[in-house]
Amino acid sequence: LNLVKGYPSDMAAPATSRPSQCAPQLHKLREQLSIRGLGALLVSHDDEYLCEDLPPDRERLAFISGFTGSAGYAVITASTWQPPEGFNPGGAAPLPAALFVDGRYVLQAAAETDHTLYDIFDFADLNPAAWLCRALPRGTKVGTDLRCLSAASCERLRQQLSAQDLELVDTGAQISGS
Repeated sequence: LNLVKGYPSDMAAPATSRPSQCAPQLHKLREQLSIRGLGALLVSHDDEYLCEDLPPDRERLAFISGFTGSAGYAVITASTWQPPEGFNPGGAAPLPAALFVDGRYVLQAAAETDHTLYDIFDFADLNPAAWLCRALPRGTKVGTDLRCLSAASCERLRQQLSAQDLELVDTGAQISGS
């Protein structure tokens, strides 16, 4: 179940994308999320060994967003996503994808990421789980490769999402940010 052609299902990703190259990848991924019944996908920078320092062929977050920092998450919504009324965490109309980084990487993320595709947030202001809980309707399935989260992070994410009746689905390596 490799959702986007050009991204091998064994998690190996092509070398880092430039922002201009991310639009087609993001579009294909959003379509496939809708087809697969997922409302959103959470992509972690870390790999299944929870490493931050990754070889180029494992840089899934860079492949889908253009962001090359060593820590962060992207949330990509399905192509059918419509933001709820009043949802504007970035102060403007929300985009179909969001990038979450810590304070060290806010400027880098802004320079490397296409602002027509991604809203960028500092973890200190908004985290991916809070964004998902505000952005998605109850009953929505959120996919992620659970191997790329620590046990504590996975449990915390599951609890935050389930409190809003969102379901966390393990996609494994098959769909983790192609």
